[in-house]
Amino acid sequence: MKNQIEKHICIGVVRKKDPLFLFGWRSSIVVLCSSKDLKNWKFETILAANETGKIGTMWECPDFFRLGDKHVLICSPQDMKAQKYEFHNGHNSVYFLGDYDSQTHKFEKEAPHALDYGMDFYAPQTTELADGRRVLIAWMKFWDACVIPNSQDWQGMMTLPRELSLENGKIRQVPVREIEKYHKNPCKYEKAEIEEETILSGIEGRTIDLTVELEDHDFTIFSMKLAANEEYETKFTYHKVNRMLEIDRTYCGVTKDIVCVRKIRIADPAGLKKMRFILDRQLIELFINDGQQVATTAICTPLEAQEIHFFSDSKVLVNVEKYDIIPVKKAFLNKKRTQ
Repeated sequence: MKNQIEKHICIGVVRKKDPLFLFGWRSSIVVLCSSKDLKNWKFETILAANETGKIGTMWECPDFFRLGDKHVLICSPQDMKAQKYEFHNGHNSVYFLGDYDSQTHKFEKEAPHALDYGMDFYAPQTTELADGRRVLIAWMKFWDACVIPNSQDWQGMMTLPRELSLENGKIRQVPVREIEKYHKNPCKYEKAEIEEETILSGIEGRTIDLTVELEDHDFTIFSMKLAANEEYETKFTYHKVNRMLEIDRTYCGVTKDIVCVRKIRIADPAGLKKMRFILDRQLIELFINDGQQVATTAICTPLEAQEIHFFSDSKVLVNVEKYDIIPVKKAFLNKKRTQ
């Protein structure tokens, strides 16, 4: 067995009376340690620190890896103030890009970026697959929110695994390609006309992979209601003039006093062009403009709410592609039958 050095990132909270006090009260640091046997650990360096005190307090669940020509540090700072349209969750998940010297263990980190713009995303972790892909999965839950109704006997779930790539100095996230193996019942529309409230036959469901592409027209407001019927809905509304996307789950069935509305400024100067929704019963993951931004939202809507409604304040043409997603167990049984 080769004598390789394994490295591990851990997190520490620096207290005011601690001899390691560096930057301020409850200022977090991420330290890098190494081990040859995974039992005996050696401190290497302080990999990153909250020098300004503006990036929350405790940095939970750090992850450090190479992606493209950069290194990435992911962590989940608690008690972080919002900055305009970034970092709205209080307990956030952020990433730093930077350059890392493996000899000196020095990491020159850049500015923090949000990993997810939705209301339910925390503690992401990654792994490298055998084919070299870097894949992320996160806890689809938020410390201070309880979305579930009193009758539900479980709490929290995990996101769909996401493939990470580095493009134009930002992380891009897309669903793992393996999800395509579980597609069935395709339903597609090309240049479907949306004006006022519209329903497209066959575009519905609660375990689906749905892509909507907007063609450039003179609309100012475009919206979609998902997991909808006469009583329930979760609404996504795009305001073209200021490139603002609003998520509203007020009527998804929540009975607690939780955050239900989130506004996202579309990063692409060209605005919102493409949305890919993954619905899996009580979750909605939205991948914006091929994963330039992602928004994760938990809902608690009865499964009979299957409808999807489109709306535009003036005529717009959309391309729509929907697949039902077969449950993994059912797909496995179907595969065995064909062998």
